[in-house]
Amino acid sequence: MAETARAEPQGASGTDKALPAFVDTLLPFLLARASHIVSAEFYARLKNRGIPVRRWRLLALLWDGGAMTIGALSRSILIEQSSTTRLVDRAAADGLVEKRADASDRRRVHVNITPAGRDYIADLIRDAAQADEAIAGEIDPVTTRSLKAELRELIDRFDRR
Repeated sequence: MAETARAEPQGASGTDKALPAFVDTLLPFLLARASHIVSAEFYARLKNRGIPVRRWRLLALLWDGGAMTIGALSRSILIEQSSTTRLVDRAAADGLVEKRADASDRRRVHVNITPAGRDYIADLIRDAAQADEAIAGEIDPVTTRSLKAELRELIDRFDRR
């Protein structure tokens, strides 16, 4: 019996913007795809500067000056805790962050950005803000505020699980 050729799902080749019906209903797929698409231009800037996305995320999370634990960084950077530890260790060796053991629990490590770390990404912070404004400029301001609020709520709800 001759095997019939299976048609490629619409959109799978990347040439058609329509998604197959099933994945178009999956919120995690849509969130990941949207993140990938809107981040691509900025991530290309990082690549041109030789800055890995994970290092950018680490330093951007620490930009405001508050210390974060390895566990909190891991959840926000979207990598395993052991990978976060290695990432922090490399950044500390490069003088971009400093690590301090928790006074009450020496297993817990707090990480802060250093002045050198701030200098390292200062122009990228501005670029990221401009990229965010460009993305938001494609959407009306009310929808942008609402979308950000809904995403923060979604993150808060599921990050606690």
